[in-house]
Amino acid sequence: MKQGQGAFMWASGGHFKGNYLQDLKNGYGEMLWPDGASYKGFWVNGVQNGLGLMTDANGRKQAGTYENNVLVKRLELADL
Repeated sequence: MKQGQGAFMWASGGHFKGNYLQDLKNGYGEMLWPDGASYKGFWVNGVQNGLGLMTDANGRKQAGTYENNVLVKRLELADL
């Protein structure tokens, strides 16, 4: 069971580095998907929750508040 600070790499090439609580991503962490997309921000019970920055495979950025892996309040990058 993953607990505390750690890193995990999937066979697909994706990886996560950050905090775990009872085997789930919790707190701050950084996820990189095989296509080059990434998320840097906060997690609760394994899903994106809280402030975060999602960068898609084409380099487009979406910063704001995420709830259950969905951007619910967008921030302009100039606000950060």
